Amino acid sequence: MTMTSSSSSSSSSSSSASAQSFDNVVYWALNDYGVTLVDIVVGVCMFILGFFIVLLNSIVLDTMIRQQSHVDVLNILIGSLATADLLNGISLIANITYNLINYQVQIECLIRLGFLHALVIASVFHLTVLTFDRYFKIMKPLVYRQIFTKTNAIIVCVVIWTFALLYAALPAMGWTLDDSIENPSNATDKVCLKPVCSYFRLMDPNYLRLLCCFALIPCIIMIVIYCILYRVARRHAKQIAAHDVTRCPDNRTSSHTWKYTKTVIIIVGLYIFCWSPSGTVLMVVTSGHFDHLCVVQRSIILTYASLLAFINSVVNPVVYAIKLSAIRQRFRTIFCCANRGKNNQNNNHSIVFKEGLTVVNAATTETNVNYPELKKRVTIISLKIKEED
Repeated sequence: MTMTSSSSSSSSSSSSASAQSFDNVVYWALNDYGVTLVDIVVGVCMFILGFFIVLLNSIVLDTMIRQQSHVDVLNILIGSLATADLLNGISLIANITYNLINYQVQIECLIRLGFLHALVIASVFHLTVLTFDRYFKIMKPLVYRQIFTKTNAIIVCVVIWTFALLYAALPAMGWTLDDSIENPSNATDKVCLKPVCSYFRLMDPNYLRLLCCFALIPCIIMIVIYCILYRVARRHAKQIAAHDVTRCPDNRTSSHTWKYTKTVIIIVGLYIFCWSPSGTVLMVVTSGHFDHLCVVQRSIILTYASLLAFINSVVNPVVYAIKLSAIRQRFRTIFCCANRGKNNQNNNHSIVFKEGLTVVNAATTETNVNYPELKKRVTIISLKIKEED
């Protein structure tokens, strides 16, 4: 009986090798896996993507660490989120390395795939905390100062990472389909080759369903909160349009708050958009609609669906650079645009400065000064300076 099974497995592997020989195999990796030219091209492209993910998020993280005099809750949360994106890039490089070498060690696969789950949970939980940070900042500013302190922000980040890593360790601790080779889940799997490190061969459907819940529920909460904030923003805009600027003493603070809120909204929206394809595939697979496909085919579909998720990790630093001045200046310095950026900033400041001189001259030379109008112009100039900073 043992000889029969071994001979059948050897014949299946030889048939696989003969099939791959017609696919322009460039070299044979471990475990008789033929690496084609397409595998190499895709691997190089994904490696470049992973390199830029690591590079850009390293710059963001380093910028946040250097801002010791301006560290606040938002910087701590964005720094921790950038750490998750940075690790996502490292994980992408590790997966590309596996695909080109194909070292099939089950415990290594469980740790590597579980770590991806930790990054998913850490990212979505950080975005949820950022959403609540913006909600309390706008809706309940007095409560915000009591709850969202630097110490509490650090504690929350530590709790999120601890929970995410514990959940990621569950497959390596035994929550996995370890006997799926001997007992195929359906008739299709009986005729399909099932590599040791195939994603849906290892991951228990109940484990994946729980992962979908951890990702889906926070997304729904964030969408509801931002719908509330959108209504508040519309009401706020109507109040500004209906009343004189001078009647809004907290205009500068409000403008600064909404600027960061828009940044968080963009980050959350991009996250939901980029992770929706892979999340949809996971939910469809765990619901049994892809049972007619073998585990290798399901894993391939998930791989292509996850491409946007990795792109999200390289888009986030670009958003930070566009919306946050400290990161924007750091990017300009590193990517050889420091002089041009400095000149543009000086030109902008000089325009505002000349406008301010005009107001001062009007106040000192004219006899009949319209002080309400003068106060309004001074307020507008101060808002311009705040926006540029």
